[in-house]
Amino acid sequence: MKRILLVMCAALIAGPVLADEVTDAIDEGSAAYKRGELGTAASQWEYASQLVRQAKADKVKKLLPAALSGWESGEGDASATSAAVLGGGINVSKQYTKGDDSVSIEITMDSPMLQSVLAMITNPQMAALSGMKVKKIKGNSAAVESSADNTRIQIVVGNSVLVVVDGKPEAAVTAYSESIDFAAISALK
Repeated sequence: MKRILLVMCAALIAGPVLADEVTDAIDEGSAAYKRGELGTAASQWEYASQLVRQAKADKVKKLLPAALSGWESGEGDASATSAAVLGGGINVSKQYTKGDDSVSIEITMDSPMLQSVLAMITNPQMAALSGMKVKKIKGNSAAVESSADNTRIQIVVGNSVLVVVDGKPEAAVTAYSESIDFAAISALK
């Protein structure tokens, strides 16, 4: 019963309690491992790992820019999955609207599946073959696809993070791209 109350309190209080919950899961996994309970050990360690990924996803979500003047946005979404689930990683997104116009920002990191996409964007010849134009946004390699109805900018941050800004009008997509704090994103380890 005490354990259930502790877990419920952990869900209500962020920060230090999360660290304790992670440490508890690691300790429980280590104790299970020493007893030879390998399944329990693996389960506890995966639980701790998932809590850490969720905490990182929440930090990334806080880095999404506020709505530009005249625009509206919600809080955004954040998810984190292990590599066993579709390559895993951290995915964060936020939607911005102004009348009939809308722009979305998606950030993907810590996913082994990103490497092929990032290689295409950082290689100007590959991007050009895919019909994209290359440019730099705040020093980061970017590939731009544009049509009358939509603009999509894919930005590589630190060779390990993909930021996609998508929507219309093109001027808003560009403005949102330039409002992102890429230094803070790349500083997250």
